[in-house]
Amino acid sequence: MLENIIAKAKSYKKENYTEASFSSLQKAISHAEKVMERAKTQGEITDAITRLQAAIAGLDLNDSESVLEVEQQPTQLDGPSHNQQVDGKGESINGSKIPNTATHIYDSLFLGVLFLGWGRF
Repeated sequence: MLENIIAKAKSYKKENYTEASFSSLQKAISHAEKVMERAKTQGEITDAITRLQAAIAGLDLNDSESVLEVEQQPTQLDGPSHNQQVDGKGESINGSKIPNTATHIYDSLFLGVLFLGWGRF
């Protein structure tokens, strides 16, 4: 497992991240590689995995607009929560707009099926 995380950590590109955050990642990779060579306990391996995961999560993107390729990272989605209360206008009670997600497609599909049903009679 440690080998897989090291490989993933090495796949991040320096030019996409701030110097400080990428330097932290490089230190974590170096530490993990040393642990792989000399680990005597599972605790050491677990610690190396934790450090690598923290370094990956701590990567900060450059402010540059020229970044075309961004590696996949765990993301936290901004938006309405699953238990958010909604009024009749599609807005949440706290005032933020709930996204309109393909509802019109389902409406059109329903109408098409309805017309097909009427055409059979």
